Formats: sequence, C-alpha cells, structure tokens
Amino acid sequence: MAVNTAGYVPALSQDTGRQPSQGLWFDCPEQDLTEAGSGSPGSQGILGFDDFTEFPDSAAAVLGQNSYNAQIQMAGWDTWIGNNSGAAVGSLADTTNLPLEGGVIGITGGTTAIDVTMAKGVQGIRLISPATGYPMQGKTWFECRIAVSTVTSAYLDLFLGLMDHGYGGTNITSAASLCFSSTNTLKTASGNGACIGFWKRATSNPTDVAFAYNVNNGTVQTPGSSTTLQQMLFNSGFAPFATGTGGSGGLTALSSTSGAPNANAFVKLGFKFDPTPGCLQGLATSAVTTNQTVGTVYSQRVQIFVNGQRLPWFLTTSDVQAATFPSTFLNPVIGYRSGGTGVGKAYIDWVKWAQIGTY
Repeated sequence: MAVNTAGYVPALSQDTGRQPSQGLWFDCPEQDLTEAGSGSPGSQGILGFDDFTEFPDSAAAVLGQNSYNAQIQMAGWDTWIGNNSGAAVGSLADTTNLPLEGGVIGITGGTTAIDVTMAKGVQGIRLISPATGYPMQGKTWFECRIAVSTVTSAYLDLFLGLMDHGYGGTNITSAASLCFSSTNTLKTASGNGACIGFWKRATSNPTDVAFAYNVNNGTVQTPGSSTTLQQMLFNSGFAPFATGTGGSGGLTALSSTSGAPNANAFVKLGFKFDPTPGCLQGLATSAVTTNQTVGTVYSQRVQIFVNGQRLPWFLTTSDVQAATFPSTFLNPVIGYRSGGTGVGKAYIDWVKWAQIGTY
C-alpha cells in the first residue's frame, strides 16, 4: 500500500497561504485514496479537490439561455441560479476583482433574496449511520478558502460544507428547495438539509462565521456562543473578514498596484471527523454543547480549524452519536443567498474533501 509522503505536520500557528492547510491534512492518506494499491482508485475512500480552474466563465451564455430557476451543470457542480438578471457565478459575479490567480469564482444574486446553490454529485459521504447507537463511519476531512465583499447586516448568507443533496426528497438544486429557505435560515426540509460546515450568516454576527450542523427536518445547531464557535474568526485571533488593511469592512480583493489579493482577504475553514479509537483527547474549556462539562477531557470527534490551526472547541462522542447530528449521505455544497436588505458577493478559491472508506 502506498504511503502518504506529503510530510504534513500539525500547525502551531495559523497558515494564511493559498494552499490547503497542513495542520488539517497532515494525517490524510491522500496517496492511498488516489493510487490503485490493491484495488482501484477510490477503493480506499474518496478524495476531492476543486480549485475552479475548469469552471466555465461562459456563465453569461448559460444564463442567456433562460436557465434561471433551473438546475444546470457547471464543471461537475449541480447549480441552481435564482431568477434575476444580475445573478451570476464565476468571474462575471465581479469583473472588477475577478479573475484571481489560481481560479476563484464569485457568486452574486443581483438583488435581495436571490439564491445560488451548488452541489457535487453522488459523492456519498456519511459520518454516522442512522442505525441504533449511530455507529461512526470513516474518518473525514473538509476545508475551503473563501472571502466576502461585505459584512453589512442582511447582505449575504453563505454556507460551505457537506449537505444532504436531497436525493431522498426534493433536490436542493431544484426550484422547490434550496440550501437556504429564507434570509439567515438554513434549509430544514424533511428530504434534505442535513449538513455540517461553515455558515456566514446574514444578520447573526454578520462579520464572522459560525460552525453549524443539522439533520433533515431538524433544528440547525450552532454550538457554542459569540465567544466560541459562533464567531470563529474573531475568537481564533483572525480578523473577521478583514479588508486589505486589516479592518473588518469586508473584502478589498486586489492591490491596485500589484493585482494580488490583499492580506487577510481570504480565510481557510475546515473540520475533521475522527471516529478512530485513538482520537485526539481534549479538555473542554467551554461547554459548547449540553453534552460537555468545562474541565472534562473528551475524545475530539469533530475538530474545527481556522487557517489550519485547530480551535480549542470541538464535538464529543455524545455530540456526534446523537439525533441532532447528520446521519444521511452528504455531498460538498456551496450555498449563497443575497440578503433581505442588500447584495453581497461571495468568493470561493477552492474546496477540498476526503473520507476513508468503511469497506
């Protein structure tokens, strides 16, 4: 069997570079997941990465063919774009700041309360089984690199993570059911909406990002508070969606002189689901869920990262083997909704995910 030769090590400080974070991916057997080994590629699990260098900037032509309010295929993403002439995905979303080096897509709604939902196809990632006791499935990694144009309240909802696509109910990329059901509200329909990931909310702490998870037809869980996981950027020491000068007013994407992204415009957000017996043990410094007691040591079943640095807050065995944690099959999803008051733009540099197979 091949070995992982990436040479990754855990991070002692945050890494704001463009690349996936070594502190998160150091223990992912990426070569085992891609090389044939004793079987075929994929027999050990799955590994996916999209930096959008193959994403079509022919979105204008696509939209010109009356594809609003319909699911279309865009470079491997099932994509639904709301019915507004200003809605766009790709460089068209912001021709002043895009394109950027390495492949970055923009997403905009063009007016208030317009959705764009992008979902990968049949990836089939499940973290726990719905069987009695909620048995844990394969070790899983997820990370993305994002920025936003504004942090004004009610201008922008953005979710990146894993979500139930809705194959068992209404597909989230159809007109009837999207990633968001309304401003500042993730979808909670009976056939879809189960999720785990990162949510820049339109009106709740709009300058920051919350860690969130849910089950189909459930109540969205945003563990912790504004001093922990509901404001991940500020509480990790990273400026909340900083401008190029380090402020908190949103994205100034490009330097007027060099054309390069300004410092602290983008942030990397990630999580790791670890079902292994040797899972990292950690002291609960804050009871971010009702299953945790401050000062008690737990297995860190879900570890959460900002720029590759593991945060001190996590989910325990009791948190994940629960009726509130997603047990259906999930896919990588990008969900956007322009706010109830104004329109913000989202910028996605890349998304990466992996899971070790269980059989």
